[in-house]
Amino acid sequence: MKVLIVEDDSSKVTEISKILREFEGRIDEDVVLDIKNATEKLQKNKYDLLILDINLPNRLGEAPIEGNGASLLDRIKNNEKFLEPSYVVGLTAYEDEWRNSDDIFKSNFTELIRYDISSEQWKDNLRRKIERFLSKENTIFFHREEYNYDYAIITALRNPELEAFLKICTEREEINIPGDPASYFKVSFGDKNQKILLATNDTMGMIASSHLSEKVIQSFRPRFLLMGGIAAGIEGRSNFGDVLVANTSWNYESGKYIESNGKSLFEPSFKQININVNLEKILKKEVPDEIFSSFQRWGDKGHSKVSVKLGPIASGSSVVSDTKITERIKSSERKLIGVEMEIFGMYYSATNSSDLKPTFLAAKSVCDYANNKKSDDFQEYAAKTSAAYIKYLICDNVISDLNN
Repeated sequence: MKVLIVEDDSSKVTEISKILREFEGRIDEDVVLDIKNATEKLQKNKYDLLILDINLPNRLGEAPIEGNGASLLDRIKNNEKFLEPSYVVGLTAYEDEWRNSDDIFKSNFTELIRYDISSEQWKDNLRRKIERFLSKENTIFFHREEYNYDYAIITALRNPELEAFLKICTEREEINIPGDPASYFKVSFGDKNQKILLATNDTMGMIASSHLSEKVIQSFRPRFLLMGGIAAGIEGRSNFGDVLVANTSWNYESGKYIESNGKSLFEPSFKQININVNLEKILKKEVPDEIFSSFQRWGDKGHSKVSVKLGPIASGSSVVSDTKITERIKSSERKLIGVEMEIFGMYYSATNSSDLKPTFLAAKSVCDYANNKKSDDFQEYAAKTSAAYIKYLICDNVISDLNN
């Protein structure tokens, strides 16, 4: 959420900023001290929330003018040169001004708060309003014009998937969102100019991944939404640790069951969601050998090179350890490279979000082959190769220019 504070009292600005920092990772804050600079900001930027003092100077160094903030609000509402904020909160310490200015703040999207330096009530009022603005049911109020994060990386599980990313971060800072059980981290892979988020619900399945994706899109507005982790490969088409990049995904359980000759038959009927066409072209380029040079193949396959496979990956609601199920999925998509439980949920939310839509991509690594030999032996290794590949996409700016 983009917030503009227009306030000439530095102590009041400090108190307001403290409240905004409680919602770290979700609010971008600008501060101006006079009408002139506020006018420039409001004619160039669309803000979700304007916090406005009633008495303000026209220019820095001049004395505050009574009612100047209310006059600015009136100009905002009646002059098309201004980009009107979605919501406005006025602050005043004076009883007479509070009563006289109240009429201006009575539309659906404006409100006036009585400021009292000796009381905590005004802080509680402002805090509650911001919480309400940020809640999902009120996102219709916000006009989303800018991305807030460069990349957001989500995983189904904390361990081993998210932990694989945390281990290769140079910096990390946990973000706590009141009432949200998901884990969020603001991280760096070395370039401090890149704003990167890690997130997990620590829950498997398409519903959980769709829900997490939507929360990340709404709250953090990433330019790229990426998913890492582990998946089942197709035996004979990949090795343990190979990275599977989903150029398309679908729910392989979508369809209907019919009765035929006394037998129950399943007729698949699904819609695939594809990644950006230009992104797919970029991903076809060869990956440098050094990206995976520190990894050695486990098991009886020797120390062969980790490969990156680009192709269709199917999502379902259950862990698959039955070759018959895998063969049935392959019959619907002959180029199938993997099976897992979350990618389609993420692709669906990213495609259908009402907010600023991110470019989306999932890259999971092979930990088993969805057959009766399924085990957990390669999960940690696969999580690490997935994390290494996604780090390469970010740190080498492989996909960063896609939206330019």
